[in-house]
Amino acid sequence: MQQILAFDAQFEHFLYTIREPWALSFFLHVTDLGNGFVIAALGLITIILLYRMERIRDMIGLITTLLCTAVSVEVVKILIQRPRPGGVMQVISDSSYSFPSGHAAASMAFYGFLMYLILKLTKSKPHYKIWRAVTITLGSLLILAIGFSRLYIGVHFPSDVIAGYLFGGVCLFIGILIAKRSHFRIAK
Repeated sequence: MQQILAFDAQFEHFLYTIREPWALSFFLHVTDLGNGFVIAALGLITIILLYRMERIRDMIGLITTLLCTAVSVEVVKILIQRPRPGGVMQVISDSSYSFPSGHAAASMAFYGFLMYLILKLTKSKPHYKIWRAVTITLGSLLILAIGFSRLYIGVHFPSDVIAGYLFGGVCLFIGILIAKRSHFRIAK
């Protein structure tokens, strides 16, 4: 545990030494893409679209993914109660606990499920390999950028972000399993 805390502190110091005003401004915008309200709004829009497309399995999978992520992150934050980085590193104020990163978890869960949906819906389309490469590349870069933004603006330690990715990834896996195995149908 001490090694993780030491690494967290060293990485935080390193980021502070390379911080640039233009990059700080950029990452303040990137971090918004992992905000709970943004994820909830995009999730709700996606759920409505899935319902209208009669893709109930996928809708249930996405709902499960988002609820699993939100609940598990909040429970662990309350149990661990790790304070956020302080001092000159922190650019914005956040009163919640640090471990795990909710932004990293939510971005892994939501954007990961979105990647799954795009790949699933384009599987029979021409040029699927191109769709697949673009989807995975852009989705992964977005998820990584959101996690890195939390470090760059000084509101999380690396272990918080890694744990957030793990929580979001587990919930994403559960949601995809449910989407693949559920037997829900729309009554006509």
